[in-house]
Amino acid sequence: LTYPSVVISAMTLIALMMVVVVIPKVADMYDRMQLEIPLYTAIILNTSVFINQHIWFVLGGAVAFVSVLMILIFKVRPVQVFLKLAISKMPIIRNLFTFYDLARFCRSESLLYTHGVPILSSLDISTSIFFKVQFRRAMVSVKEAVQKGVSIKDAFEQTKVFPPFFVQLVGEKEKRLV
Repeated sequence: LTYPSVVISAMTLIALMMVVVVIPKVADMYDRMQLEIPLYTAIILNTSVFINQHIWFVLGGAVAFVSVLMILIFKVRPVQVFLKLAISKMPIIRNLFTFYDLARFCRSESLLYTHGVPILSSLDISTSIFFKVQFRRAMVSVKEAVQKGVSIKDAFEQTKVFPPFFVQLVGEKEKRLV
């Protein structure tokens, strides 16, 4: 998540620079020419003038807003659940989170298996890695099935939650585990 943070920060700085430096110069140009400007242009110019006149209040408000938002996101469980649900409904982001979850799960399982952690314990530990609640719930079924002697591939397949490519990948890896 470092790259998106850098991009959003850069975009915010550029927008702030536009509002503080560029737009006031354009506003001066319009004032000198005494032209009638469209409504949306006037709104943007007046907003820029307001921000320039009250920059410390605007920055203080922005810092307060971001602080409260961060506290809500990281400390309040219902907000976290709502955001996860909202994000998981967005088509492109949903796929990214699916791949991200599966990659983290595979990395975790690989690390735990390499260090000799029993498969049932590693499945238990790796369950907490998932962002998607559906995957976490499905992992309970997977662990129970593996505990009963079902192969890992079949256990993942029975849940019908994990993508086919992932189930196939688990099946290929499982042959090497035996």
